[in-house]
Amino acid sequence: MYQLSENRNPIVQRIKFAREGANVIRVHANPGIVPYPVGMHTFNMLMMLRILWPDAPIALVWAIVEHDVPERFTGDTPHPAKVAGIMDRVKQSEYEEHINTLVFGEDSASNLSPEETGWLSGLDMLEFYCYCRDQLMMGNRMIETKLAAVERYMKKYAHKYPERIVDVYHMLLSDGWATMSDIGDE
Repeated sequence: MYQLSENRNPIVQRIKFAREGANVIRVHANPGIVPYPVGMHTFNMLMMLRILWPDAPIALVWAIVEHDVPERFTGDTPHPAKVAGIMDRVKQSEYEEHINTLVFGEDSASNLSPEETGWLSGLDMLEFYCYCRDQLMMGNRMIETKLAAVERYMKKYAHKYPERIVDVYHMLLSDGWATMSDIGDE
C-alpha cells in the first residue's frame, strides 16, 4: 500500500497528490476533442449538485471531491474493462479507500447514506453523459458508442438513482444541447 514519504512535509504531499489526481485524463480509450481531466469532471459534478440539491450534506460534497483522486495511481479504468472483470473491483475499491484516507483523513464515500450514494453515482453518470453530449456537439462522432451505452444503461438501471437524477437525465436527453447564447444575443 502507498504511504507518504517521511522525507517530505505530509500536508504538502497530500495537496500535491490531490492536485495530480485532479489532472488525470478521463476516457483515454476514446480520446476527446479537448482534454477531460478528473478535476473538470469533479467540478461539473459539484456544479450540478449545487443546482439540484443546494443544501446537500457536506459528506456528499467531499465524496464528490474525493471520488476520482485515487486515479492518480489507478488511472481511469474504462467501464467496459470493469464489466468484463479484467480487474478486481473489490481490491481497487479498498485501495481507493486507503488512498482517500491517507490524503483526506477519511474516505467520505464510505460514510454516505444509500440516498447520498445514489446521488454520487447518479451525478457521476449525468456528468459523463453531458461530456458525451459536449463531444458530439463539437463533432466527435467517436463518442457515439459511449453516448448510446449511457442511454442503454439509464434505460435499464434508472431505478438505482434518486428520482431527481432520473428526471434531470430525461431533461438532458430531450434537450438539443446547443451552445448557450452570448451576452447581447437576442
